[in-house]
Amino acid sequence: MKDFRKLNLKNKTVLVRCDFNVAMNKDGEIVDDFRIMESLPTIKYLKNSGAKVVLISHMGRPKNKISFKEKGDYSEDEEIPTDKNSLRSVHRILVDKLGKVDFVSDCVGEKVQKKISDLTEGDVLFLENLRYYKEEESCDPEFSKALSLSADIYINEAFSVSHRRHASIVGIADHLPSYAGLRFMREIEVLSRVKERPERPFVGLVGGAKISSKIKTIDYFMRHADHLLLGGKVANVILAMKNLTAHREPVDQEVKKKMNNFDLTSTKLHLPVDVIASFDPDSPDSREAGVGDVEKGEGLYDIGPETIEIFKNIIGEAKTIIWAGPLGFFEHENFEKGTREIGKIIGRTDALKIIGGGDTGYALRKFGLEEEMGHLSVGGGAMLAFISDESMPGLEALRCE
Repeated sequence: MKDFRKLNLKNKTVLVRCDFNVAMNKDGEIVDDFRIMESLPTIKYLKNSGAKVVLISHMGRPKNKISFKEKGDYSEDEEIPTDKNSLRSVHRILVDKLGKVDFVSDCVGEKVQKKISDLTEGDVLFLENLRYYKEEESCDPEFSKALSLSADIYINEAFSVSHRRHASIVGIADHLPSYAGLRFMREIEVLSRVKERPERPFVGLVGGAKISSKIKTIDYFMRHADHLLLGGKVANVILAMKNLTAHREPVDQEVKKKMNNFDLTSTKLHLPVDVIASFDPDSPDSREAGVGDVEKGEGLYDIGPETIEIFKNIIGEAKTIIWAGPLGFFEHENFEKGTREIGKIIGRTDALKIIGGGDTGYALRKFGLEEEMGHLSVGGGAMLAFISDESMPGLEALRCE
């Protein structure tokens, strides 16, 4: 990949697509700043090289989006409405880590262009949430061009969303010389090692709640790994499909259809044999149960102690481990043990360890285990897409020049 550090960056305006879509509590306070911290080396390098740095990102999924085209020819000097998806909370952290960072409450328009034109060497400007505009996710060409105005160079430091064909990930690259950020390059370097030559035994561990996004990953591990360990809602769906439990996880019919294509009797596949069940996850009442002893109406919120031991024995022999998705409702004290204990055993192994996903990383940081992990990826979906040979539009855009 092309290295932006070979460029003369002095007095160049560099547009940096970051991923500051970080975990926040109900009071709007950031509880996990990992992605912000991982972007800082690229930003500091640019700043110290005399570049004029413009940072863009998304935050969450705003409901009341506006249309860039209806607003006009990106010339109205007005602020877009803000809500809990505003990036102002991230701005406060950037100021703390970088010093002076200006913030503008829009990402396109006359106000933004004026701010960019006023930048001097080493300045940093941070723009508001890209997803307040409908055209970001549709990769609208006009919106892409509007984002690129006044910039000389584009750097993608948002590996975690580079499996999305969005304007700020793909469209901008049509208008500017484009490069990968330092963290982006590190992700590709580490993940390529596993993708090309995984040392065996190779163990995949998949959990979390986003079932539909993990179908191709499960297929990849079933074909390439020596063992596939499942937890979370992913495991719950398969347990229900195999009629091994009375619990019925709501799932899209198309997902069920795709899962039926897997060999669910494969010796590679390891499902929970016991769980922590409860009728109400917010109640202190929960119990250990074999998967066949779960009562109708009970939810499965964590893997049980017998499953933990089975998984530990497999992990202990592994030479390569890829883990994406927590194994239970780890945010709740009653259901954190599975994720915590598996994290501990993975941390003690000498295997090449790659951990992906915002929730997985957040859990490991909560339990103080992040220092024991080999590579904490900034992106779960993007990480899985890359190793599974799925489309990575953001990566392809950087190569197509």
